[in-house]
Amino acid sequence: MRKIAHQVKSLNDIVQARIASGAIDVAGLLHGTTSSTWLPILHAGSEAQKVWINLPVGVIVGPDAGLDWVAANIVAVTGGEELETTVRQARENMTITVSPGQIILRAWFGDPAHKWSAAHGRDVTQQAQDRVNKGQPLVAQRALWHKAGSFGNRRLLVKMNSVMPHTTIATAVESGARFQTIALADSAVTNLGWCKHGVEVVNIRDCENVSDVTPLAEARSVTLQRCFNVVDVSPLFRLQALDLTGCTSVEDVAALGEIPQLCLADCVGVTDVSKLIRVRTLDLSRCVNLRDVSALSSCQSLILAGCRLVSNVAALGGVHTLDISMTSVTDVSSLGSVYSLTARCTEIVDVSALATVKYLDLSHCQRLMDVSSLGSVLSLDIRGTAVTDWSAVAGIPTLTVDTANRK
Repeated sequence: MRKIAHQVKSLNDIVQARIASGAIDVAGLLHGTTSSTWLPILHAGSEAQKVWINLPVGVIVGPDAGLDWVAANIVAVTGGEELETTVRQARENMTITVSPGQIILRAWFGDPAHKWSAAHGRDVTQQAQDRVNKGQPLVAQRALWHKAGSFGNRRLLVKMNSVMPHTTIATAVESGARFQTIALADSAVTNLGWCKHGVEVVNIRDCENVSDVTPLAEARSVTLQRCFNVVDVSPLFRLQALDLTGCTSVEDVAALGEIPQLCLADCVGVTDVSKLIRVRTLDLSRCVNLRDVSALSSCQSLILAGCRLVSNVAALGGVHTLDISMTSVTDVSSLGSVYSLTARCTEIVDVSALATVKYLDLSHCQRLMDVSSLGSVLSLDIRGTAVTDWSAVAGIPTLTVDTANRK
């Protein structure tokens, strides 16, 4: 076996060197493989590394697989330990959230008593990956997962990555490695300059010493959760998806108005969202100093939960999916055209205008007593309300009530 040169220019060079030397037998490692896997490589300096090979569902690797195939399917790199993962599950009609930067490693829809079983469910990894890539939600609905509707009790299970250590990724990049996705959580990180070389998805959490996000400007999707020293986010205006959850020093978001998918949850410094008129999916949860949301009428999905100073939502009647829970809203008369409405507001009394809403959550509207106009709703939750007579809505397909309160 030939000695592999330590000086390499890219991750492809590393893989090529290993293949050429015989240290990687691609056919032997991957022949017959039908699921994503780890492919060992040798990193510059002889430090052991592994590459995550994202193998599309249903694809069987043949004996002629080589560098081009490997390079096309590399999505992440880590050290000797395998990628930290988590499994999330959702009951029927519930949604699993995939944060920007997370990679769907496996998805399955079927009987939760036999998780991951081919006999009691169906592998829907490719469909799930496609939906996430298109910005579509992962909802546990039978209609979304082809040929998966014959199972009685259904759950959607999704296995995805967590984060990878900064030192491993930084070392690899500085040595010339190139990959599509970087995920890290490390308070010691201060400089993100090494992130700018062709990275499409960056997932950064709890990096409290990061302040300059300019190196992330060319990425497609960026997560910067709880990066408390980030102030200027204007360089990120070209992104397709941005998550700034818990970035409490961010105040000016005017430059982010063209980003299709934007999360500003817990950004307590944000008070003006008037420039976010072209954002399609917007999460403003617990932006506790925000008052005026009248400019957000073009949003398709808008979360205002916990925005306690928001009281006027008259302009939001055209929003498809809206959450106004724990706000100061009392008047919902303009929201009859909303498709899915979550309105857990303690002061709401009159919901007669919501008769055409399809999915309606009024749980914990403590003063609500009359829901007689809501008989056409497809899904209704009135737990924690003052409703005692729900005979008019008893025929709703999905009705959630406090049965002990019924007259």
